Amino acid sequence: VTNHDFGTLAVDDSLTWNVTVKNIGLADLIIDDITFSGTGSDYLSCPLSFPITIDPSEQDEIPLIYTPEEISELQAIATIESNDPINSDLDLTLSGSAIGYRPSAPSIVGKTNGDTGVEYEYTFLSTDEDGDDIFYWIEWGDGDIEEWTGPHASGADVKIKHSWVEEGTYT
Repeated sequence: VTNHDFGTLAVDDSLTWNVTVKNIGLADLIIDDITFSGTGSDYLSCPLSFPITIDPSEQDEIPLIYTPEEISELQAIATIESNDPINSDLDLTLSGSAIGYRPSAPSIVGKTNGDTGVEYEYTFLSTDEDGDDIFYWIEWGDGDIEEWTGPHASGADVKIKHSWVEEGTYT
């Protein structure tokens, strides 16, 4: 496989593609380096130390990591440099896009102890660095789910009520 689409991810998140490199030759395959070029290539990395040796008839996975630091498109080339006599430089085409920042984890304020059958109000608060609207998906721990409430303004208090039927400890 010589191309990969990382898809869409939020700024400052990371996705990894593990490139499988197989040595089909009769001698050791030595990967000397991986270099990146093109649009968004500054946000690509490989955490391995080179050179890497792959024995004949063996394979190895090489992680390529995309961690965008700003809203941008990825249209880049990763070049695997090796001692392969036929393909000493193998180009991998990489694409993807980075969208706005992920909102902060919500703070949740409300009763931590109570009685069954009593409705309690909880206040959820999250902010988004870009000011995008926030949506909440709440799993109450008892099988009940609030599915995607919103949109709510970034930084706005969102009040949602819930009661539990059975006594227990819920997260």
